[in-house]
Amino acid sequence: MEKKIGLYICKGCGIGEAINTEKISNIAKNALRVPVVAEHEFLCSKDGIELIKKDIAEQGVNSVVVAGCSPRVKTYEFNFPGCFVERVPLRELAVWTIESDEEKQLAAEDYVKMGVIKAQKGDIPEPYIIETVRSILVVGGGISGMTAALEAAKAGYEVVLVEKEAELGGFARKLYKRVPTDDYTKGVLGDVNLEPLVNEVTSNPKIKVYTSSKIEKIDGQPGDFDVTIAKNGSTETIKIGAIIQATGWKPYNPKNLSKKYGYGKFKDVVTNFEFEEIAKKNNGVIKRPSDERVVKTVLFVQCAGQRDPEHLPYCSGMCCATTLKQARYVTDGNPDATAMVIYKDIRTPGKLEYYYKEAQNTPGVMLAKGEVTGIREEWDKLIVTVEDSILGQKVEIETEMVVLATGMVP
Repeated sequence: MEKKIGLYICKGCGIGEAINTEKISNIAKNALRVPVVAEHEFLCSKDGIELIKKDIAEQGVNSVVVAGCSPRVKTYEFNFPGCFVERVPLRELAVWTIESDEEKQLAAEDYVKMGVIKAQKGDIPEPYIIETVRSILVVGGGISGMTAALEAAKAGYEVVLVEKEAELGGFARKLYKRVPTDDYTKGVLGDVNLEPLVNEVTSNPKIKVYTSSKIEKIDGQPGDFDVTIAKNGSTETIKIGAIIQATGWKPYNPKNLSKKYGYGKFKDVVTNFEFEEIAKKNNGVIKRPSDERVVKTVLFVQCAGQRDPEHLPYCSGMCCATTLKQARYVTDGNPDATAMVIYKDIRTPGKLEYYYKEAQNTPGVMLAKGEVTGIREEWDKLIVTVEDSILGQKVEIETEMVVLATGMVP
């Protein structure tokens, strides 16, 4: 197709007052041999756009050079399907940024020359069309990863699920109990019971599962990835169209909390993740690490290293519900036991508010708004100093064990 260039110079936004647009028009006609040159007071107006469209229709203009404002604005107005369009930002690069009138004129002339030459040498870009791959890679075989794999398979896609551990289940396999997701009146501690979900994934013909495997590298682009999976010293490269990251999280390093909370200094100061392991190891019986004695008093510290600019500035969103669940580990089956929760705020949105109310009505579970300022050890007990937000004074609480609600790191 033979090119026919049209140069359209806008005089609005102060351009017409700052530069000699007539001189630029003459340069385009005589020196650059542009067949169609026009000036307009406001090229982005309805009349200005109609002027260009008329030249395209009647004079066969197929390469449009618009000398006016930045190509970052007025993109809808200066869109002419089937035409090569080049935008020359005289306003931003000459009028608004150069003080000398002479330099403004020279810059405007140079930028228009460059724009016209680009139109002379350029072509309308052709779309690069590839055959996309319709398989999906899910990285991570926890509950989120398995659920994503199943939903993708139900939608008709072939799925590859890669898990670094030897079995599916992720962090949920480390839990003793879970927070129920349906009706709290049926019990506030739910069984984890991952096997039905795992069996559904592994038996689905559309899902191929790689365990004890890692993603070695990913090449390509969306719709056409080359994914290399490493397992037992060997690698396999497969074609993937889309990738779902379900790689989970890891606990915040509690060693960073040793100064304030005594983690690492006192054996009976543990994290919520370690407390979960204790409960699972002893089938729900809470034994403190120092002497394996069954405890009757446990104090939970919320937001330990969270919502704190020196540690994690954010709320992890799951610690409050987890603490309310773990408090029941202490009190269930032991009417003499006490679980004390010191919190900044209890964040249990939606249906979890009922879970919070259930804890409030549980004998042995005590909740107090405050800030833990220090922990020390006396004989075989821990003494926790708390700034009570309600009373506005310091109190000291004696306990056998302290649990720090540390947060989640992506």
